[in-house]
Amino acid sequence: IRNSSGPLEIETLKVTYKLACKETKDRTELVKKSWAIKLGNEVNDLNITPKQARQAAYEIRDGVKGHHTTPAPKIFKDMDGKLASTKEENINNVETHFTKVFNSTRPFDPQAVEAIPQRETMHEIGEPPTWEEFKRAIFKLKNDKKPGKNGVMPKAFKCLDNHNLSVIFQFLTSFWTGESDYDEWHESIGSLVPKKGDLQNLNKWRCINLMDVGSKILSCILTERAYKLLEKHG
Repeated sequence: IRNSSGPLEIETLKVTYKLACKETKDRTELVKKSWAIKLGNEVNDLNITPKQARQAAYEIRDGVKGHHTTPAPKIFKDMDGKLASTKEENINNVETHFTKVFNSTRPFDPQAVEAIPQRETMHEIGEPPTWEEFKRAIFKLKNDKKPGKNGVMPKAFKCLDNHNLSVIFQFLTSFWTGESDYDEWHESIGSLVPKKGDLQNLNKWRCINLMDVGSKILSCILTERAYKLLEKHG
């Protein structure tokens, strides 16, 4: 408009600009409505999983700005309620708090433990994992779960053929028999998830450990065997 030569051309450009703004606004509203209708149809679609249905419902509830979240404060208080003033103090506060959380102990009565009657020993649950157990554990892995420190996603394991899976199975069997050990199976990434309330208080945070997927496969096998123990002895 500023580079236009005459008043008539300026007025023409102003009208054109206003019409373009109105059309942009109308098209934006139309896209928003189409987006909401699409998500509504997904919620009503019985072919999707309950998790996907909930996610679609949350997106409709939150609207087009639902992906914008207020950043949680990353400065934490120590056990005495004093706010960290440096990065080093902040890290120390987090380390001290969750070291206590993950190493908490509960008192028990040793005599009560001795009074528990001995059940029949299930020697089979002490045997090395079988190929069938290994394949079931792979199948149970959830694709959308975050990986551990090496960044290998669960879906990557599911994409392997039997030849490549047999290599992973050998690693797992070797770990079971004590022939090998893997440092990454003893390490994890702590991901802090906020609860509600004063987020400078570390008690209002939950730490989720992102484990190596290989160790998760072993954990899945152990869990399946533990359920067999519960089914037999209660």
